[in-house]
Amino acid sequence: MALPQLTDEQRKEALEKAAQARHERAELREKIKSGKVTLEEVLDSDDPIANRMKVSALIESLPGYGKAKAAKIMDELGISASRRVKGLGARQREQLIEAFKATLEELSYADVLLHVIDISNPDWEEQARVVDELICQLGAEQTPCIRVFNKCDAYLGIL
Repeated sequence: MALPQLTDEQRKEALEKAAQARHERAELREKIKSGKVTLEEVLDSDDPIANRMKVSALIESLPGYGKAKAAKIMDELGISASRRVKGLGARQREQLIEAFKATLEELSYADVLLHVIDISNPDWEEQARVVDELICQLGAEQTPCIRVFNKCDAYLGIL
């Protein structure tokens, strides 16, 4: 199929629209990474930006997950590498949520928790608060927790 011929104005509009979509996806990924938006919220969202995100990118946005862990989870659940959030079936959505809940539920069996905080991130206090709330929601608030401040050399504030 031949690409349509665009005027300079149409091409400019298309490039701006694509740049805006990339920017919005990056913002969503950052919200996921900081804990402001959960996996379940993204999967249940009607937001077109969330729906067009690749499942692998969604998993990689979660704290502590990279390409290797995301690929492993997707392989275990039988989700194609090119699958987008909107294209997930109901069963795949449930399996994905359960896979992450099971990982988090392991907190209740821990003798001690190590909470590693990226102190160079300007939103580190908010991220730490979100993690603390999650620990409480999972019933692990009585488990001793050691806060480890990573990247202290890049921190300019006062602890």
